[in-house]
Amino acid sequence: MYSAWVFIKRGFIHNTSYRLAFTLNFVNMLVGAVSFYYLSRLIEAGNSSLLAEYGNNAAAFIVVGTTFNSFISLALRSYSGSVSSEQALGIIEHWWMARTPLTLLVIYSTFWEFLWPVSTSLVTFVMLAVAFQVHFTVDLPATIIIFLLTLTSISGLGMISAGVIMVSKHGDPIGFLWGVLSGLLSGVYYPITVLPDWLQAVSMALPTTHALRALRAALINGATLYDVRWELAILFLFTVATVPLGLWAFQAGFNRARHEGSLAQY
Repeated sequence: MYSAWVFIKRGFIHNTSYRLAFTLNFVNMLVGAVSFYYLSRLIEAGNSSLLAEYGNNAAAFIVVGTTFNSFISLALRSYSGSVSSEQALGIIEHWWMARTPLTLLVIYSTFWEFLWPVSTSLVTFVMLAVAFQVHFTVDLPATIIIFLLTLTSISGLGMISAGVIMVSKHGDPIGFLWGVLSGLLSGVYYPITVLPDWLQAVSMALPTTHALRALRAALINGATLYDVRWELAILFLFTVATVPLGLWAFQAGFNRARHEGSLAQY
């Protein structure tokens, strides 16, 4: 736990030390929330029947989708990004010599990367609810469990990407491909019902589609864990498959880079 706290503290000090950038990021988040709201007004003025499942609440639909997509992107790139950063700084060798297992060090290094967007997302949701009267009917236990299970399942893919980066140094085909598929086919910006039937079939094969449906149901419609049990089952199975594979891939990538003598190369 102390090691995890050290990484969180490092992330906080690093980000807040650049005060102008920190402030601009916060302002950008607020501007984005306002943009989501007025974009939703445009959608509501058009064809709102597509969002009947969510009470035609376009603002909530959009903000949940975009927030979800940002966390998916983060889960895919945070681990490989952490490895690349430590390689560029020339301190990846110190990870190898640490008493803490390498896998845990990589996981700890991403804690701040997740904590900061969680904080900004909460501010966004509160501002939309208070300032613009955007309605959310939240089931908190369901939301938390869906969110954590989603991040865990996608983090398995992120660990695979980190293993690839250990060897390739640049280029992350897994994170890129999955990010593109999720953004286009999981219903982030529009309901998947607007897609052709064959693309809807592909969409339903993606766990991110089920994760987003469950998260929207819990945040907008107040759905309980029982209501989204099938989506949770799919996410659980995906987690069981990807997390062990991700841990193995990362260790394999690390061992190969160490064997080739390219561990510190960038």
